[in-house]
Amino acid sequence: MEDFVDYIQKVCEQGYSIKTIVYDDRWARNLRQQVVAIKKAVADNRIDRGRALLILPENADRDLHNYIKRELYETLHFQCAQASSIKRYFLRDGNNYQVRSETTGKYLSYIRYTAIGLLLVNRKWPFALKAPLNYDLPFGIDVLNSMAGFTYAYNGGKDARFEPGRSTQGEKLTKNQVMRMLYRDLKRDLPALGIRPKALVQQRDGNTHPEEIEGMALAVRRLQSDGLLDLGITVGTVKVHKSSASHLRLYEEDHGQIRNPTIGSYFLLSDRQGIVCNTGFPFNFKGTVKPLLITVVEGELETLKVLSDVFGLAQLAWTAPDRPARQPITTKLGDMFLRPIASAADEESALYGEENDNFDDQGEEVVNLDEVPLKTAVGR
Repeated sequence: MEDFVDYIQKVCEQGYSIKTIVYDDRWARNLRQQVVAIKKAVADNRIDRGRALLILPENADRDLHNYIKRELYETLHFQCAQASSIKRYFLRDGNNYQVRSETTGKYLSYIRYTAIGLLLVNRKWPFALKAPLNYDLPFGIDVLNSMAGFTYAYNGGKDARFEPGRSTQGEKLTKNQVMRMLYRDLKRDLPALGIRPKALVQQRDGNTHPEEIEGMALAVRRLQSDGLLDLGITVGTVKVHKSSASHLRLYEEDHGQIRNPTIGSYFLLSDRQGIVCNTGFPFNFKGTVKPLLITVVEGELETLKVLSDVFGLAQLAWTAPDRPARQPITTKLGDMFLRPIASAADEESALYGEENDNFDDQGEEVVNLDEVPLKTAVGR
């Protein structure tokens, strides 16, 4: 745990400490019992809000990760780690554990990524863009299983924010839902951050919908009436295609050899559409670069400037700073935060699981950890 806290201290400006809470899962042999054990520890310690690193037991039900995140989302946000993943780096020496010498590098990498995950859960962003974006207030909308997520990249990501909400129409939002959520968030955030954006651009993950564009226009008009947005603000909607039917690729020639394009390469397909490579040379990876296809759906936006902004937002690779990211943070962050709370989980098993359930598919006895700590992170 000292290594974990030390890494957080290196990248976090504020002081940070960890409060350890232990949940007793010794007799928890199904999803319902595991959920009860964790919720009991939370209740016994009178935790009504906060962020936590949750160590999942070795025999964790496959739905435990998503179910517990969704169940406690209103009060407690989790970064999860697997007990089995942690144990493989350690060697027992009597009553003590020490890191295996042959796994030191992988162990430190695991600690680093887990710590970064907890910082993101705490809404601590490791870095932001230095240069301003062409369209200074981009935001992403993602909808999954009737849950919506709005991601705002204020001040080049320095003050990014993710806000969840409900959708009554499956994979899209109604006009009024977009209007209410966008108006609520911007009315709160613009004065608090002291910003007056010159542009507001929706970057939609997946299909765009006329109702959502109309809702955005209504929110803008209300904010203009409130004096929070200028009458001449640039407003637009962009579709971010993760894949396309044409499967377009870019490449470069180097001394007669074909290689992946340099990161940031782009190609304009029309005055409303283009592709941009957010990964590529000099990073080494298997396969060919898959560029993002970007389409300007609504608004007087310059496609080249949009591609530049999408590339810039992809440089906010907070989850893995040493690797290039394909998606802009406006869609990546929403997907990361939305998926656990919107994914399907076996709710019936969580509520009414059989007492004698065993989760080993081969019928073998499952050995539980005696105690698995629920690590609650507390800023100081």
